[in-house]
Amino acid sequence: MNLISVTGPYVCRLGIDAVKCGIRADNLNQNEGVVVGLEQKFNEYTGARHAVALNSGTAALHLALLAHGVSGGCGVITSPLCLPAVGCAVTAVGATTVFADINPYTLTIAPLEAERAITQMRSANRPGVLLAVHAFGQVCDMDAMADIAERYGLGLIEVAWEALGAKYHDSHVGRYGTTCYSFQQGLSAGEDGGGMLTTDNDEVAALVRSLANHGCDGSGRICRPGFDYRMTDTTASLALERLIRADTHAEIQMLWAMELTHGLKQWDGLVTPAVLPGSRHAFQRYALRVTPEFQFTPQDVCRELLSQGIESSCCPLLPLHQHPFYQAIAGHDTAHLPNTDRVASELVFLPMHPYLDGENVARIVRTLSLMATHVPEDQYEPES
Repeated sequence: MNLISVTGPYVCRLGIDAVKCGIRADNLNQNEGVVVGLEQKFNEYTGARHAVALNSGTAALHLALLAHGVSGGCGVITSPLCLPAVGCAVTAVGATTVFADINPYTLTIAPLEAERAITQMRSANRPGVLLAVHAFGQVCDMDAMADIAERYGLGLIEVAWEALGAKYHDSHVGRYGTTCYSFQQGLSAGEDGGGMLTTDNDEVAALVRSLANHGCDGSGRICRPGFDYRMTDTTASLALERLIRADTHAEIQMLWAMELTHGLKQWDGLVTPAVLPGSRHAFQRYALRVTPEFQFTPQDVCRELLSQGIESSCCPLLPLHQHPFYQAIAGHDTAHLPNTDRVASELVFLPMHPYLDGENVARIVRTLSLMATHVPEDQYEPES
């Protein structure tokens, strides 16, 4: 019995060839390096005016916050159901993380909860930014996020680390302000680290380029404190190869996700991922909720799947507000996050990648369906 991995192979033959190309400096254009070529392709892909290649998604978010003027005393509103690096970037600029609860079906920040968090921010927190974190490939309700940001005078940053290939209103994510992408292994375009920042704002793009290059201007003169956040050609080669296949992978993963949903939605206690109307879920991960109505716990589900040669994982994402660092910070009111607390304890991530096939998907559905129809021994009544 072949093992069905929870994620697919990261570096394929095309990726290896791309790295060789980058090492040999066989540039995409004879007058431009591989990194510049990747930035141009990102401009074309997202429709953004500027794309700045960086060495990680965390670096992209860190610089996005700085470029939007976020510093000590500012409040940054975000969903707590996100990667820990989101909190690290906010802390790095000295800002305060303000949590808003999620929609339990889309698993992204709930617009009404975002407004609630904004209005309840302490007066000591100056207006900062609203982080729209696209969770597991699901796109936030960006029309609502943009409206809230405008009404409250907040900057808007999309955290699209898991959403390359996702769409909102038939456009790729990244059209509602500054957007951060990650090429970290296991994320949307992940093979060898790296990140990207896109924006239509000329000043934000120029400042990010300077900050990423030790604070230098175009002539190499240091004008401000900066960092070494530049991307290498090798990383750019892998990222470009992934970008070229992003839409194809998203479409394939959508197909397999729909097959899983069709087979599992009938069972009480299994809540399959919702897709926000008017969007395309990239299904970076297939996040199945195993609620108390199901007769097995999420941990039981993972163990049974593995016994059938199917990898899965219970939620590896401890919600941000449950990490010791945030629990130790006085004043973090987390009583208003019931959806996040409940959902995080229910998540099981099923295998999801473009290298699945119909037999794999059928095996996953069959295993979970057998669990759903299982009659415990203490409820079994033998025939007389």
